[in-house]
Amino acid sequence: MPLVNYRVKVHASANKLWDMMLDKMRRPDKYVPGIVRVAILREHSANCIEREMETAQGKVIRELIVAEPLTLTVIFKSYQDEVYSGFVTNTIFEEDDGVYLDYTLNWTLKPGKPAAQPDSFWQETIKNAVLHAKQLAES
Repeated sequence: MPLVNYRVKVHASANKLWDMMLDKMRRPDKYVPGIVRVAILREHSANCIEREMETAQGKVIRELIVAEPLTLTVIFKSYQDEVYSGFVTNTIFEEDDGVYLDYTLNWTLKPGKPAAQPDSFWQETIKNAVLHAKQLAES
């Protein structure tokens, strides 16, 4: 049952990070290495969409995505996944000493399904995703 997170201080404004998170909803290939196809399946509102994307390995990922500007959080809720049920959050924290970006992955293995990857794989994946976003925000 992967429950992993990674948080890092980012030398960019919260507004810049938020704009990136909103862009990531529709253009994940810019922020997530290995994405080869993206389709917006349904737009419920400006801050809520259903998206499908495909990885270079042929894995299709379907998500309901909600952006909450008050908390500076984007929730990526997975659906129709064969192995896991859960969500990923991307949250921006404005603290006294700066701006932080946090990604948390909270997935539960479906009954009778073997884990697709060890938890250490997901920890490294989340860490790399946060560091990639940090690099983009600071450039």
